[in-house]
Amino acid sequence: MKKGIFRAFIAFITILAFFISQDFNTFRVLGSGTVVDMSTSENENENENGSIPLNLNTNNTVIFINGVDGSDDNDGTTRDTPVKSFEKAKELAISYQTVDT
Repeated sequence: MKKGIFRAFIAFITILAFFISQDFNTFRVLGSGTVVDMSTSENENENENGSIPLNLNTNNTVIFINGVDGSDDNDGTTRDTPVKSFEKAKELAISYQTVDT
């Protein structure tokens, strides 16, 4: 095996080992401070069917993006009117920001 291929293989194995060792049982709900821990089945908020309800702020705005069929002339507020680019989605997200006091 050539040195370059061997080094690439070792780097790949190292990165793979790092990701395997990470805790994938928790995740953060985007747009909120909510962290969900799925590492235990004993969760105080768990329903009888095993799901955990998330009570998110009702003022959240979803912006739909479709790089193929979207258009930056759309408003991005529904699946039928997606924007095309991340730049337009960012512009819309900034325009929807509000401060709750």
